[in-house]
Amino acid sequence: MLKWQKNTKIIMESFSKEIYKAIYPDLTFERILTLRSLILERKDLFLDYNFYYENREELIVRSLTHAAAFSRFVQEYDLNASEQEYLSSFYPEMSVVTSIGYFKDSLYFLASNTQLSFYKHLIDTFQIIGSYSQSEIGGGSDLRKIETEAIYDPTKKVFIINSPTITSSKFWIGGLGLSTNYTIIIAKLIINEVDYGPHPFLVQIRNLRSHKPLSGENLGEIGPKMGLTSSDYGFSRYEFLSTPKSSLLDRFWQVDDEGNYRKTFEPMQMLNITHTIARVRTVKTFWVPLAYALTIALKYSYFREQFPSPTDPNKETKIIEYQIQQYKLFPALSRLYCMIFATQHIVGLMENCIDKLKKLDDSLFTEIYCLSSLYKAFVTTRVVEDIEMCRRSCGGHGYMMLSGLAVLYNNSLPACTYAGDNTVITVEMIKNLIMNKPEKIWNMIMMHNYSEGPIRWIYELTKSLLRKLDKKYQELKSRGLRNEEIWREKIQVEACALMEPLFLSVAYPYIKLTIENSPYFKELKILEDIFIACELKRHEANLRLLGISDNEWDFYQSKCLDHFKTLAENSLFYIEAFMIPEEALNSVLAKSNPYEEMLWTSKLLNPINSSKIHKKLGHNFRPKL
Repeated sequence: MLKWQKNTKIIMESFSKEIYKAIYPDLTFERILTLRSLILERKDLFLDYNFYYENREELIVRSLTHAAAFSRFVQEYDLNASEQEYLSSFYPEMSVVTSIGYFKDSLYFLASNTQLSFYKHLIDTFQIIGSYSQSEIGGGSDLRKIETEAIYDPTKKVFIINSPTITSSKFWIGGLGLSTNYTIIIAKLIINEVDYGPHPFLVQIRNLRSHKPLSGENLGEIGPKMGLTSSDYGFSRYEFLSTPKSSLLDRFWQVDDEGNYRKTFEPMQMLNITHTIARVRTVKTFWVPLAYALTIALKYSYFREQFPSPTDPNKETKIIEYQIQQYKLFPALSRLYCMIFATQHIVGLMENCIDKLKKLDDSLFTEIYCLSSLYKAFVTTRVVEDIEMCRRSCGGHGYMMLSGLAVLYNNSLPACTYAGDNTVITVEMIKNLIMNKPEKIWNMIMMHNYSEGPIRWIYELTKSLLRKLDKKYQELKSRGLRNEEIWREKIQVEACALMEPLFLSVAYPYIKLTIENSPYFKELKILEDIFIACELKRHEANLRLLGISDNEWDFYQSKCLDHFKTLAENSLFYIEAFMIPEEALNSVLAKSNPYEEMLWTSKLLNPINSSKIHKKLGHNFRPKL
């Protein structure tokens, strides 16, 4: 029996309570248990193994069916936003709900209180199903290259939405292909032939009764993708579509009936906040796919036996006992926890920033804009890497779709691109940091007070890289090069190299604070030590140049390996704390006897095995005379 199984149910629930307090601070643990119990009674809300054999049209229909059932469940129990967010963690494949989340976040920020009083009930009751239409086929999500036009007609008091070019076609719009009946269109506001730049317009695109596209619409689904197979990403073109003047979301800018325009903030700045909100939402929820992947991989690692035990040749060794298996999975487990603890800060900062902006105070804008890019780039990159490592840790069986790991990987990978490509937003963030030196972030790194322990080397590395980059930037400026030339051609690679150590330097105080204040300090400190040691390992060459001694280096790495031995006996305790049910995992490898599951699903569910000789292939293999 594994040591983690000796812990009482009370201890296990207490540890789970501690973790969920960090993820969902607005929900009591008792409420989480109640919601979990309610959702587990609804078998129609979960996937099954047939999911892996369905074609794309069947997958999309399944996703929409689940979304509809989920909306009914939300209304039945009158669930608030935090409760919906928790229950969404049971559905890593239900992209319609995710798209609606991005839509609601943007609308609640950009719409005036008067507009929200009209739309909120329609949205909460799912009469309005929305999407967010910014990305265009030619310029992507770059606000400066938006071509779609919204031309104000003062005689009719309407805006005319028009796509003047092929490159202005909206593309990669989540939910637009089939699901949504409203969308927030980002278009250039044009009044009396004056271009006021991109603005948001809430536009009805489908009839609320028949769901048919409205006149002036040309929209559809973009087709198969590498991941997110069941999602209906859409394209749209607008041919002089008329929409009421009230369509302009006008919290921060207004147009009167005569066409006079006034603004409180620059539209570009506020629309950048909507992307910032999307990045923070991604960071906040991205623990889910990694927790799923680790649950599958760790359960299988405790079940799978390979090669004779060195102490008993008649006994096979569980693969979790091999150091290399531990090295694949335990760093990912430590990162999962530390990223969750770091995320609390960025979520709170985002909420404070939105509250301030609604009061016309933009004092937190630069800080949240930089940090959301940094967090999003680090978290999504590392989660995707870790999911792939979980798949590899399961050997050939991890390559099966029925393992659930391939779907988790393919559905997580796009996050490195949407809401801003990770390399692009990293360069933009470092550019902001070097050129403007926002006081709070800059001082956090340059004036840290960690004089001992492994984390001090992360700070020293970050300071060293920042100073070198700053020096190079100043030298290039002194030679007469323009900023655009410098940041486009000269220092992008060095900027990207800063992403990982910079994240660690910014996030570590919040990780440390959460762990120190936890009643499970001892258990969580093990994860912190592994996390920092493994991050040091990724930057060994630079740290050697900074002067870390062989003795100090060996001490940190040896301590990490010692912790692996402890986790080998207790890692299921850490991952079971997330209470992810088998119904949600939908993986043969997470079952108590995965071999039986694999065999019967392959035999009975696979349509290829429905006949002894496949009707379209059999004649090719019959003996020829």
